[in-house]
Amino acid sequence: MAYQIEIEREVEGNSDKWWSLIGTPTGWDKWFTTNAVFTKGTYQTDDGDYGTLTDIIPYSCLEFTWENPKHQPTSNVRFSIDEGIVSITHSDIATESLAKELEAAWNKVADKLASL
Repeated sequence: MAYQIEIEREVEGNSDKWWSLIGTPTGWDKWFTTNAVFTKGTYQTDDGDYGTLTDIIPYSCLEFTWENPKHQPTSNVRFSIDEGIVSITHSDIATESLAKELEAAWNKVADKLASL
């Protein structure tokens, strides 16, 4: 059985602001990770995260596979922007305990994002 978590935050500002934070490597560096690099449909970070950018709809959503040797094999993450709401959905999580750990981590990340 795979697990999924969903996090939402109300945010202020226009879609240009939120897309620049969610849809670009320099945006990720402000709230999510360090030294994000997007190259030819893939990404990697200094935190050991890497994966494939699987769905990019500018000003709407960014979806990607998430790999990190410290956690689990492939899972999927989707950031969405819709009328003042930023959503994070993390799916295909291997265990309930990892889902709880990731939910706490994503809540911290979402709080940081919403504060920008």
